[in-house]
Amino acid sequence: MVNIVRRPAIELGIQGLLRELQADLRLPDKELALILKVETSTLQNWRAGTIPQKAARERLMRLGTLLDELRDTFRTPEGAAAWLHSPAMYLGDITPAEALQLQYFDRVDAALEVLNSGMFL
Repeated sequence: MVNIVRRPAIELGIQGLLRELQADLRLPDKELALILKVETSTLQNWRAGTIPQKAARERLMRLGTLLDELRDTFRTPEGAAAWLHSPAMYLGDITPAEALQLQYFDRVDAALEVLNSGMFL
């Protein structure tokens, strides 16, 4: 088995981070835009080289940090995406993706920490 060394998400740049978030976490434009609190057209602008405004950039970097944590927790992108899109009792039976859309980044981080501690709620 070959180990793929991945750069931390924050080092990928805006376009690279968007690409990896969508590829690894199976986030369509509409869902990613809801999480980042922007329009889908804004994502297209970022892909074309426009720099996100500070608040959106901070949310994007926070999502990049979560991507790194998910990569550390799950062996495959499929596993990370499945967790992100499955209801979690710890989150009140909503999915982590839905919690992110509600801007509950801290709760999603906590749910992942609970999972990493070996508790399956």
